[in-house]
Amino acid sequence: NGHYQTIANANILLERIGSADMDATLRSRYVAEAKFIRALMYFNLVRFFGDVPLILKEIRSEAEAYTYLREPAAAVYAQIEKDLTEAERDLPATYTAAADRGRATSGAARALLGKVLLQQKKWAAAETKLQEVVTANTYRLLPSYADVFAPANNNNAEIVFAVQYT
Repeated sequence: NGHYQTIANANILLERIGSADMDATLRSRYVAEAKFIRALMYFNLVRFFGDVPLILKEIRSEAEAYTYLREPAAAVYAQIEKDLTEAERDLPATYTAAADRGRATSGAARALLGKVLLQQKKWAAAETKLQEVVTANTYRLLPSYADVFAPANNNNAEIVFAVQYT
């Protein structure tokens, strides 16, 4: 239920943001973030359950919700790949403001897309995409494994994407 609530929120944003009076660059980033999150939710669902309902627009009634049936996993994966490819294009490589920690980045979209491709056994495409993550020099291994989990070292160079909790 939580995954589909998150997907519903992303779909609402994607449908309604076009009419918002806001900076075009910020709008593009919000759209990319919504696509990233929707892709992440569908990736979890398709791995857990296989064929799942694929909902890509705002549902406006309970009756409409019941019209969605399970879609083949291949169609779900195709949508995940599409969302992540589009998100990667408009997400920044990094954020500098502390308030933006935990937001999706282009590197996170690339890494997740690489993982999606691996799950589908698209080895060559996965290798190419994941190599982009490595060569971007945004992420790196820390000298000590313990440093990754040190409380004072949150959001370190090994962290590609992490939800921020208060």
